[in-house]
Amino acid sequence: MTTKIPESTLKRVGMNLAVTRRERGLTQAEAADLAGITRKDVSRLENGVPGVAWSKLYALVATLGNSVPGVAAERSPDIEAVYRAIHA
Repeated sequence: MTTKIPESTLKRVGMNLAVTRRERGLTQAEAADLAGITRKDVSRLENGVPGVAWSKLYALVATLGNSVPGVAAERSPDIEAVYRAIHA
């Protein structure tokens, strides 16, 4: 069974990714290279586009220092926890 993540949650996570990346002084291309994903994946994640693999999200979060609000790279996806953290 697949849990659908609300679009507002994806957008909020994306915004947090973008802010954290910029705080680290990285371009999307630099973050992508460090995470081992494409720049297009970074863009899609930051824009809250559904359908990007969890592994790519967690690779980017790990690259950004595991400090993206609402996401913890060392855990398996817990949709409810992510949702609660973002909407707290």
